[in-house]
Amino acid sequence: MAESDLKFIETYLRDKFSRPFMRRLRYLYIGLERCEDLYVLSDTKDSDFKYCEPLQATGLVKIHNQDHLLQLKTWFSAYGIDGSRPALFYLGQLLTMLNKVTVQLPLHFDRDQNDVVTAVLGDGPIELIARPVDAYFVLTKLQQYVDKYSSVFFAATTPVYDLVLDDPEKITRPITVELPCQEIYTAGILDRLCQNCKLVLLPGLDMLTIKALVQKDQPYTTGIKLWADSAPRCLNYGGFYQDDDVSLSVVRDNIFIFPRIKKES
Repeated sequence: MAESDLKFIETYLRDKFSRPFMRRLRYLYIGLERCEDLYVLSDTKDSDFKYCEPLQATGLVKIHNQDHLLQLKTWFSAYGIDGSRPALFYLGQLLTMLNKVTVQLPLHFDRDQNDVVTAVLGDGPIELIARPVDAYFVLTKLQQYVDKYSSVFFAATTPVYDLVLDDPEKITRPITVELPCQEIYTAGILDRLCQNCKLVLLPGLDMLTIKALVQKDQPYTTGIKLWADSAPRCLNYGGFYQDDDVSLSVVRDNIFIFPRIKKES
């Protein structure tokens, strides 16, 4: 791959896969089902998955631009990662190393017979970059998240309510928003009229930071989607961004809202 193509890939990964999630989602899972144009990010590697961990988040990057998708697949295939087997890619570690590459500090890669990919910067320590994933529980849970979130953010098969944020390009810190439960009820997401409630949104986990995504003269949509999850008054929520090139989403997997029913006067 030409040097200009490699530079494009590095920039693309930073702007689409890292910065929108505040660099929190450092692990990339490849090889899940129904993910031909979809990349699955997480802040948790398979060995650290815990039941009901509140900060555990899943991010999805769906590539619409077929040329960009082909470049990414070609780049990953150079590491022996073609999607035929579930793999964990240490994206955060690789981007950190790429940021330090110079003529004096070249980056060298190695892949062994077990499909484990390592990298060395100059004469520094060996760092793990990718390895197969064999944890059935983790793969099953991730696939459930991918299917659920895809139906909300990409397939539009789940009823949702879109919450628009003020000045989304400027948001880099946690914010508090009020959920208009009357509007959510009217949209058919809630089955009973509930009291308004406050929602604290964490950048990179509940919502996306979109400064690196926005391109001049390219329209986009962004905000927070809410939907009923498992019960009519159990709300799930997550941030989204969409333009002609990509669609992104991020959801904390184990956080839900239970609005109180509004008492009749």
